Amino acid sequence: MKRPSPWLELVSAVLYGYAIIFFARSRALGLVLLAATFLAPQYGALGLAGVLVALTAAEVLGFAREETRNGAYLFNALLASLALAWTNQAHPFGAPLLALLLVSVSLLALFLTVFLSAALARPWGLPAMSLPFVLVAVLLCLLTTHGTAAAPAYLLPEPAVGPAPVLAFLRACGAIFFLPHVLVGGVAFLVLLTHSRLAALYAVLGYAVGYAVLVACHATAEAPALGFNFIFCAIAVGGIFVVPSRGSLALVLLGSTWTALLGIGCTTAMHGLGIPPLALPFNLAVLTLLAALGLRPTPRHAYLTPFAPETPEANYHRFHAEARRFPDAFRLHLTLPFFGEWTITQGVDGALTHRGAWAHALDFEIVDPDGRRYTGDGSTLTAYHAYRAPVVAPCYGTVVKVVNDVEDNPIGGNNLDANWGNLVLILTDTGVYVLLCHLAQWSVAVVEGERVAPGKALGKCGNSGRSPVPHLHLQMQASDRLGSPTIPFILCQYVEGQGAERRYRTAGLPAAGSRVRPVLFDETMTSCFDMVIGRRLRYRLRDGGEREETLTVTVDDTGAYVFTAPAAGAVLTARILHKVWYVLDYRERRRSLLRDFWLGLSRCPLTTEDGLRWTERLDPAPLLPPPLRVLLDLAAPFTAFPEIVVEHVLTTCRGRVGGGEALARIATTVTAPRGLAWALRGTPRRVELTLGPHHGILGGSVVRGDGTRVEIERLEELELQPAGRAG
Repeated sequence: MKRPSPWLELVSAVLYGYAIIFFARSRALGLVLLAATFLAPQYGALGLAGVLVALTAAEVLGFAREETRNGAYLFNALLASLALAWTNQAHPFGAPLLALLLVSVSLLALFLTVFLSAALARPWGLPAMSLPFVLVAVLLCLLTTHGTAAAPAYLLPEPAVGPAPVLAFLRACGAIFFLPHVLVGGVAFLVLLTHSRLAALYAVLGYAVGYAVLVACHATAEAPALGFNFIFCAIAVGGIFVVPSRGSLALVLLGSTWTALLGIGCTTAMHGLGIPPLALPFNLAVLTLLAALGLRPTPRHAYLTPFAPETPEANYHRFHAEARRFPDAFRLHLTLPFFGEWTITQGVDGALTHRGAWAHALDFEIVDPDGRRYTGDGSTLTAYHAYRAPVVAPCYGTVVKVVNDVEDNPIGGNNLDANWGNLVLILTDTGVYVLLCHLAQWSVAVVEGERVAPGKALGKCGNSGRSPVPHLHLQMQASDRLGSPTIPFILCQYVEGQGAERRYRTAGLPAAGSRVRPVLFDETMTSCFDMVIGRRLRYRLRDGGEREETLTVTVDDTGAYVFTAPAAGAVLTARILHKVWYVLDYRERRRSLLRDFWLGLSRCPLTTEDGLRWTERLDPAPLLPPPLRVLLDLAAPFTAFPEIVVEHVLTTCRGRVGGGEALARIATTVTAPRGLAWALRGTPRRVELTLGPHHGILGGSVVRGDGTRVEIERLEELELQPAGRAG
């Protein structure tokens, strides 16, 4: 993919340095904020110069490129330079000294940002926010003898028309730039409103709560200096670092109250030194809230954003969409420790031995289609289907303990002296331990210290230890001591059930009685996706009329597939992980064939197992008209997350379709959220897509909500021009 020019990247970094103050990443919004600071030319010039100094130093010294180019390392230098303009207003410096101070404070803000970002992130996972700016601004105040700074020389007079609370709020929005001017604040708030309606809502609410606390404490004189603290605290805990919800709304109320109280205290404590509270109350309140929330063993009601924060709306949609699609994503997981189909004969909190501190464990046996565990009368070990069946590693790790010499019990017997029998204990790469036990005597095929990977042969199922019949016991524990309490875990990439009810599970914890087996992946399916990279695909669509649509397929810098429909402004991003195709994101300006591909192939294990089923839950936001999407975003903290439920069924097929040999067909049934069905009536209700090796999607059909049927036919596949390739 063609990279932008280095100069454009540097200009973008400057603009991002402005936009990120309002938690935005937009060059256009950054440019508007940059222009707004020039309403007071000296402030605007010093602020821009400070950003350029910090950017130059970061590039020359080799600081993290991504953090520099996205503005994260620059915005504190901007604020520190504006603080210099503010102190210069009260205590004018000569040009040489002003230049020296500008370079010094910009570089100090940069170095403090780099240091504090790492220092707070590594042990506590906290952001540095604007603490570096606060420290630099305090130093500037201590270096000067100014009292109250004079008002900046604005190019335009401040309009005094409008309700006093509104004017006060707008001045507070501009005060973050040391420019408490209605026009500057108005521009800043419009930028915020354009970027995120939820953030704007939180800003108004936070300011109202903070101001009410000042009124209650008879401290309204402090409002001009403290107002922006309320605003930024509300945005940060309402939807940036915390996922929007009723819980985050409560944090807005709590955080704004704390910020007001801290602001009054800081004003009183620092007044004698001639230092205003700056952004210290906001930083103290937000960092305290985030640190405490991060220490909860079981988060409830308010959830920290588990990925790089975006807008509150984007955080809300991504968090809930991924929570629906991958509910077990953050739990410890194992693959199945065997081949073929086994049955869970005792699950978590089982009635026999999986109780109390040892509740989190699974027992597996092999049961035939008639439900029998053995042949004949089951009186001998060899009559059991599971006896001496291969046992394999369920994880990456290192073998730390092996027992191999315990005799197998006769059927019905137990060896309580060697409770665990023959076993393999593995220290996983995640730092916990996995125990597989009751193995057959002398069957263990690994030694202590040996590295293992999923599928590596460990031994054979036996009947040693506390085991009356041959079975495999699997558990996870925090310590290497045999008999340690178990810890929760889940299984991943398996098929559960029989016949027409066979379901693929990305992850989960099957109950006792479930029949499970590993997914039978087929490498041929991989070529259905990776062989179309760098190509332009043309399709014909027939729905009474006839039209064509062209898609391009590239790979971005992160290794994700990017399907683009230029005519519709639609982009689908996907990735293959652990032999499963996942759509990560879909966006469109108007209806595109990619919408059908998103719904029909939202997730697809790379297998050709006929009749396999699986379910996905998707975010309907990309399909909603913009006005409705805005309304739903504003209601996000108060309502349940809507979801599209899609049911996929895979069938194998043969024959030529769309110029390629067919391999598999994915039939998808789409169910819209009940309350939004009217808005999604044009959304497909059924999608069928045919895949072919080396050719991707060969064709298919779509039945829309209004009953219209669309036939999809692949016409041709062309190489993209070299400039359009990813790489």
